[in-house]
Amino acid sequence: MNQIGSGSSSLVTFYVGACKFGIPIISIKEVQRLLDITPVAGAHPFFQGLANLRGKIITVVDVGYCFDIPAEEENTQRKLLILKTNQELRRLNLQQTGLNEESSGAADNVAILVSRVSETIEFRAEELKPVPVNFDKSFQSLLRGVVEDGDELMFVLDMNALFAKMIEYCESN
Repeated sequence: MNQIGSGSSSLVTFYVGACKFGIPIISIKEVQRLLDITPVAGAHPFFQGLANLRGKIITVVDVGYCFDIPAEEENTQRKLLILKTNQELRRLNLQQTGLNEESSGAADNVAILVSRVSETIEFRAEELKPVPVNFDKSFQSLLRGVVEDGDELMFVLDMNALFAKMIEYCESN
């Protein structure tokens, strides 16, 4: 499976507020109903807190914070996208291709809090348009590009940049 290089890729699409995003399906371990999230005192606002998923502690992050999307009121459609770790992606790459390619997974167990999950779409790399230059540079750095999805535009997240931003937020606290 491609991570948006050449050829075609599959993205899981989701909303944070009214904004539609997509990430490579290979990055997602599972979609989970919203679990109880325990806030962590003194943590950066990007970090919503910790959740217990079948005995594993998961760090829950709010991608909306990075894009100045206001936090939502309670919403019954909210979900957690549980991401694969670097180790899981390396193992998957090794099994599928025999190569140990550079992966874009989390160092630890991480979930993205989303307003709702939409669908999985296929698209070709040439359909990925550049991020508009009038976007704030900090927004641009977190996006791989923009894809037309029917009547909507979808922002494709750069998972490596997102994880780098997580580390930056941790170090700034």
